[in-house]
Amino acid sequence: MKKSFAHGAMTLGAAGLLCSAVGSLFRIALAGCIGTSGIAYYQLAYPVYVLMTVIATTGIPAAISKRVSEFVALGDYRTAHYFFVTCFKTILLCGLIGTGVLAVCSSWIVKLQGVPKAWMTLAALSPAVFFMSGISAYRGYFQGLQNMTPTAISQMVEELVKAAVGLGLAYWMIQSGELMAAVGALAAIPLAELCTLLFLMIRYGRGKTALMRNVHTSPHVRVYPDKKAIRKDLWKLTAPITLAAATMSLVSLVDNFMVINLLKSSGFSQAIAESRFGLMTGYVWKCTVFIMANIRC
Repeated sequence: MKKSFAHGAMTLGAAGLLCSAVGSLFRIALAGCIGTSGIAYYQLAYPVYVLMTVIATTGIPAAISKRVSEFVALGDYRTAHYFFVTCFKTILLCGLIGTGVLAVCSSWIVKLQGVPKAWMTLAALSPAVFFMSGISAYRGYFQGLQNMTPTAISQMVEELVKAAVGLGLAYWMIQSGELMAAVGALAAIPLAELCTLLFLMIRYGRGKTALMRNVHTSPHVRVYPDKKAIRKDLWKLTAPITLAAATMSLVSLVDNFMVINLLKSSGFSQAIAESRFGLMTGYVWKCTVFIMANIRC
């Protein structure tokens, strides 16, 4: 068990380092492609999506992993599978609601941010919340089985597709303006999440025969009287994590709703306010990455 845990931790750590490197290079290249205003549109939308994803999915992998690993350790594959399937359906519903809220409220949110024309950025991102909910459930299940490889590979698939498709769409759509280039870069995120979800579904399907054999032969221990008890247990496990993560996301989101409006109230035009925000969140970030890389060297 210790060897399995250490190997899993190393696998996830290596995948995390690779994803961080790809993500940093993507952000640097994107800033050079779509300009300061384009980065402003991107940075205004992305943290809102992160908040919605945090509310819908944060804590899910840890909760499912915890319960599944506990039941598997007892040889009770039946309850482990029952818990996962019930949670999976519940989480997909939460993701669907999150997608709907983000899509419907996109115009209202960008008006509060001071960029009413940028509603397409949030609309393009909205399907990703639903896909991410399924991804979080599958990752938690595999981790509960002490199999970290699907999670690690899925993280790399997600990051590589997002970077490659995002840059490709941004370069292609920049001819239509910086806003459309930002929409293209953001539209790559739902596509990346969909590819990741399909990968995890395939991995789950390949091992389902052996899994169901264990389910049918394992002892039947009635831990939960009904599905309502499972959902209650799920919320009990995820609520503290979700609350903490959502609070941090809300704090980081304050700038998104204040900076452009404050700049405009100070006499700056819409275009200059957007450009300054993009400069702060894109190019300053780019310089920070460069400086930190040189410090580490």
